[in-house]
Amino acid sequence: MLDVYLIHGLYMNRFALAPLAREVRAAGHAATLVGHHTIMGSLSRSAEHLANCIRHGDEKRRRVIVGHSLGGVVAAYAASRFEDLQVDDVILLGSPFHGSAAARGLAMVPGGVHLVGGPLREWMALKNFAPRQGLRLWTLIGNRRLGIGQYIGHFADQPSDGTVALDEAQIEGAHASAMLPVSHLQMLVSPPVTAQVLQWLGEIDAGRQG
Repeated sequence: MLDVYLIHGLYMNRFALAPLAREVRAAGHAATLVGHHTIMGSLSRSAEHLANCIRHGDEKRRRVIVGHSLGGVVAAYAASRFEDLQVDDVILLGSPFHGSAAARGLAMVPGGVHLVGGPLREWMALKNFAPRQGLRLWTLIGNRRLGIGQYIGHFADQPSDGTVALDEAQIEGAHASAMLPVSHLQMLVSPPVTAQVLQWLGEIDAGRQG
């Protein structure tokens, strides 16, 4: 049994990942939905809030974070910054690990910089972020180009999930990677995405038991 923490993306709240959390629990794991302020907050505060939620969990269970979009980069940042969390696995769902052309395009619109939100702006300002040694990243990427982000970011002719471009989400050296025919928002309710996440959680749990 794993202790799984699910953290949402930009403009959303913790209930965005409720369908996935329900399936995680049905698979026999504990699942906690973590909310954070994606507009008025900051990367550090989001990471600290996530860390505090994890610290209140069961220390006897292996801990895993699942993050959608912005939530995935917050998860990777928190797991790298706070080694006391003992999180060795982060599953990223359509996360802009290498920045966001859509966010840069939005920031060019009058008032748009505030819509990008503090956590994402700070993430994009980081230089040469490197995950903590030993942290395993599992990346799920969508390739259904459905969403306005591709037009705001001017990458409609490139592979993407409609919001995050393929080259923004791919992580060299990731422990595992999967690509599915889903858009950015479809990841939240897609049965194939859920199945892939549960498969990875099963592998992580089996490794713990082994």
